[in-house]
Amino acid sequence: MIIEQYKRQKDIVFSGGTQKQCQKLEQQIQTYNKQIQRLIDAYQTEIITLKELETRKSSIERRILQIQQQIRNIKAVEKNEVDCRKIFDNIDAFCNAVKQGIENAGFEDRRKIIELLVEEVIVRNGKVEIVHIIPLEKNANLQLHGRDRI
Repeated sequence: MIIEQYKRQKDIVFSGGTQKQCQKLEQQIQTYNKQIQRLIDAYQTEIITLKELETRKSSIERRILQIQQQIRNIKAVEKNEVDCRKIFDNIDAFCNAVKQGIENAGFEDRRKIIELLVEEVIVRNGKVEIVHIIPLEKNANLQLHGRDRI
């Protein structure tokens, strides 16, 4: 039940294609920089005034700043996705290890495993809620907390 919940979340989290998005945005920045250069050239040849150059250039620079912020946001989302992939891979490995261990374990060992994983069991109005902890990495204090209702 727990792993199925995280697999559903895994499918939602990973969007992919961030590198292509960043490349398109970088190309837009290059295009805007060329526009700025053309404006400067137009000013130098006295086709446009200084005031017009400043107005149009500042407008383009604002768009460049917005695109740069978009790129930073996309990269932050990508880093988050990488972190989530690591977590989900650890969950899969953990569940496989528990599954293999449980198949060979006796009753007492199974009880000990459950005691390690279950932090709290809450019974309210005939419904049972299990608060669990899943250790994610060896030699690390990384744990995943969750709740499942039965």
